[in-house]
Amino acid sequence: MDNQFLCVSSVQPNFYASLAARVGKGALSQHVYLDYRICNAATVARTTDVGLYLDWMPKPRCVLLGDIGLVDSASVTLPAYKRGVSDGCIRGTLDTGPLPAGVYKFGLKVDRKCAVTEATETDNVATATVTVGPKKTDLYGSVTYVRLGPKQYRYTFKVCRAGWAARPSFARVFEGPKPAGFVAPKIPCGSPTSAYGTIVAQGQVEVPPGCSTLDMTYTHAKTGWRMMCLALDTGCQVSEYNESNNIGCTFPLVR
Repeated sequence: MDNQFLCVSSVQPNFYASLAARVGKGALSQHVYLDYRICNAATVARTTDVGLYLDWMPKPRCVLLGDIGLVDSASVTLPAYKRGVSDGCIRGTLDTGPLPAGVYKFGLKVDRKCAVTEATETDNVATATVTVGPKKTDLYGSVTYVRLGPKQYRYTFKVCRAGWAARPSFARVFEGPKPAGFVAPKIPCGSPTSAYGTIVAQGQVEVPPGCSTLDMTYTHAKTGWRMMCLALDTGCQVSEYNESNNIGCTFPLVR
């Protein structure tokens, strides 16, 4: 019987990484999300220490300079590389939580304590830079109604804020003919509402966290399909992450 040999080839350890940074959307626009990939080129699983750095880029080669800029670290076990089966990588996303506006430089270093002698020591560091804009909020509203009598209706205006701290806003309530398709008008920030109807109330409002409501009784001058709208931040005082939802309308059949 022929002898059979099992040949096992080993690869000298080599770690490498990639890092991408992105800013969240909407109410999470102050959050930074770090998408990382940490890889092992060896044919056996390896455990290594990984460090996350901020505003200080660790040297790509294994040079121990302390933990300057280190914001977090962890010991991770990387799977073995096996062609067609495993690329030897782990992937994930880190949420930094809310950050003040500014430019942030992040660095990810594999084998940060230089505990492993690798085939290549120059690919252990991945970097990413991201810009976080100023804090933003979002104002939006809606209108509902109840008929009280001939041409007389009680309107309930719901004013809401999502995002950051309470913001003052200039608001207008206007009444006019129903537009085609029962679609609320899209009024660019800073444009007058008078082209869409008659202003029946206006003033500065403090929009608290969440929502608040205000009732108003109104007697219409005309019957038929009408429109009653609430427009928020008509003076463009608030920087919002969604400027397209500042108008809420309802369309009563006045009789």
